[in-house]
Parts: sequence; structure tokens; C-alpha cells
Amino acid sequence: MPQLLRAPKAMKQYEVILYYKYVHVADPLALVIWHRDVCVRLGLKGRVLIANEGINGTLEGEKLQIDEYCKMFTSQTVKEQFADFSDVVFKRSPGNGKSFKKLVIKER
Repeated sequence: MPQLLRAPKAMKQYEVILYYKYVHVADPLALVIWHRDVCVRLGLKGRVLIANEGINGTLEGEKLQIDEYCKMFTSQTVKEQFADFSDVVFKRSPGNGKSFKKLVIKER
């Protein structure tokens, strides 16, 4: 008896974002901790470097999680706690879920 063909499960849509902003960050370590918590909860992978002079990041995840990260990172709460990132420009590209093996967030 031949096997029935099944439609593939819905493909997850992945997205890669690249961004940076030169802005004074008074407490880079606190922003590192915030990023690690948010990125782990959202299941994002990539690299984020944070220094007193600003931030540089490249992250990949499912599109909905990337959208949530961008919303959280540019929020008033982050502005009040760390620095004003409300005008960060995120360059977006399609992803495949395999661009990064792990999450690296460092203070420089």
C-alpha cells in the first residue's frame, strides 16, 4: 500500500537583523544582562557588543520574536534605564535559522 503524501508543516519564517548606534551607555554591563535575558527568553542567537560608546548587534530568530525584540529594545523603558535606542535602524534580511550557533553578548 503506498504511503500517503503529507503536506509539510508550515515553514518557520526566520529573520536576521543588523544594527548599531553610537550613544553614551552609562552602565554597559546592565545592558548586557538585559540583552542576555531578553534574547534567551525569545530564543534569539547572534552577537551583540555593548560599550560605553554604544551598541552593535546581529541577531537571528523567528520573525515574531525578532519583532518583539525590536519593540522591547526601542521602548521607553529601555530609554529610561540605559540609553535612547528609539531611533535605531534595524536592517532586516531573511534568515534560515542556522546563521548563528549560539548567543554571544559582550561588554567591550
